[in-house]
Amino acid sequence: MKNKKLMYVLLPAVVVVWGLILFRLMDALNEPETDGIPPAPAATKQATFAMPGPVVLHPDYRDPFLGNTPAIDPAGNAAPRFSRPVRVTAMVPTPANTPPAPVAVVWPAVQYVGLIHNGTSQARVALLRINGKSHMTGQGSQADGITVKAIARDSVGLLFGGELKYVRK
Repeated sequence: MKNKKLMYVLLPAVVVVWGLILFRLMDALNEPETDGIPPAPAATKQATFAMPGPVVLHPDYRDPFLGNTPAIDPAGNAAPRFSRPVRVTAMVPTPANTPPAPVAVVWPAVQYVGLIHNGTSQARVALLRINGKSHMTGQGSQADGITVKAIARDSVGLLFGGELKYVRK
């Protein structure tokens, strides 16, 4: 070694650093487990608070949305906080105003098989299998009562009985 004096200084420093690391590790492992609950204090004092009097709210602060303060009438009451009348209605279902139950639409078995895309005319044709029969349909056309609304590479939008449904490949 070229510099033996430096080695005599650095070697004890390394031993001290590793000793501190090991000491802290062993100290952390030997701590008693408290399950995250702090120990109860030996003597607790009950704090009692007495309210000085009734609490009075003063609603004469500035409205943060409108930017103005409410007017106060001569009796000392604050004016209503709303600039226009507010109508509150309760939504209580009654037999007279309940909408009729929606009729469940039974869809035929539809499978999106593929897409034919013409590069020059930009026309798209969807290949559909409806109840086992194959159909070639363009956008807006019908097949077995199903109207094709949208055609994409991975899905097709279909309308049947007033209900819109997307079928994926």
